[in-house]
Amino acid sequence: MRVRTIIDKEWEEILKNKGVFWSLVLLPLLLTVAFLAVFYFMHLEAQRTGTLDVNAQIPAYLAMYEPADAAMIMMVNQFMIYFLIAPVALPIYIAAYSVIGEKQARSLEPLLATPVRTWELLLGKAVAAVVPPVVAGWVSYVLFVIGARFLVSDVVMRAILSPMWVLSIAFLGPLFGVLSVLVGIIASSRMNDPRAAQQWSALFLVPLVGAGMALMFGVIAASVWTFVVGALLVAAADAVVLHIAVRLFDRETILTRWK
Repeated sequence: MRVRTIIDKEWEEILKNKGVFWSLVLLPLLLTVAFLAVFYFMHLEAQRTGTLDVNAQIPAYLAMYEPADAAMIMMVNQFMIYFLIAPVALPIYIAAYSVIGEKQARSLEPLLATPVRTWELLLGKAVAAVVPPVVAGWVSYVLFVIGARFLVSDVVMRAILSPMWVLSIAFLGPLFGVLSVLVGIIASSRMNDPRAAQQWSALFLVPLVGAGMALMFGVIAASVWTFVVGALLVAAADAVVLHIAVRLFDRETILTRWK
């Protein structure tokens, strides 16, 4: 119940700042428009010339497909990575600002004086920051599927609806989002400058982008089991990082550090 109270409080603050709110939900939607526009112009080119000129270097794992389909599947894999990164990259800056911002606004002291437990406070902040971009990402993916149905072949459509991408967008993205937010909260609780906390938190994105590129080029075998195992590992990492965040979140020190 107290976690829900924290979430409601955080959402109220986010809604007050219209710029922050729209940055969380609009970017995935704008990316969807851009991705569909790419497929639309490729579709027009194929209709005009009867073929699709492919100059891209096709990875070996896509050699079984027609060149045009292979190129579009490679693009699909790249697009899906953006759908995964959105719930990770967007809320991390809010999380990095969460503790420092409340301290500067003089709203942290009364919050920490309540009976709310530290893990409830941090979990509530993490969920509140992650949910808006995750929901926006899900909606964007559905819109992308609907739009792509009219622009790509059945072969490419099967790649868009492959179980590994559906599972990863539904579960792996949100789990990574919670992990990134908890990292941001740790940085926010240990630093005095919100910009420094945001910069340190952004370093978390580097290995994730690297893993996404490895998936796109077939370095990591992409399968349902890969993502199931990955989701279980990230869920365990979420629990471990939440425990670390609670241990590092010293209420008395945080309350006196900016005195």
